[in-house]
Amino acid sequence: MIKVSEIKIKGTRNWNTVNWKKIQLRIWRIQRKIYECSRKNDKTRVIKLQKILINLPEAKLLAVRKITQDNRGKKTADIDGEHSVAPTKRFQLAYSLKIDGRCDPIKRRLIPKPSNPEELRPLGIPTIRDRAKQALVLLALEPE
Repeated sequence: MIKVSEIKIKGTRNWNTVNWKKIQLRIWRIQRKIYECSRKNDKTRVIKLQKILINLPEAKLLAVRKITQDNRGKKTADIDGEHSVAPTKRFQLAYSLKIDGRCDPIKRRLIPKPSNPEELRPLGIPTIRDRAKQALVLLALEPE
């Protein structure tokens, strides 16, 4: 596991000084290649590029940024009671992301149905780590 002291993206350790435009451009270039290979039906290259993108540190940072800053549901508490992540913890979360096919327990809540407020329907709220994993996989799958 990578320690926080070892984390460096282009010479920065501060979340607020990360050059997000460069990171987004790099991710977009790989996504464009995935799209082009998908259009040519080059499945082996698509899978190879998707694996590269999922393991890219910049993609992990972007996924964490999307769920902790850009997402509408960023303040929704998960099963651990966490509803926000401090900037110092975001690097740790990003570098600990690994697509391993496992998920954390999901918080279940009953909410009223829109058509009939007296009836309730279950709602599952994943942990912040799982949301970040989903955002990371989305970055790789969406261009295909």
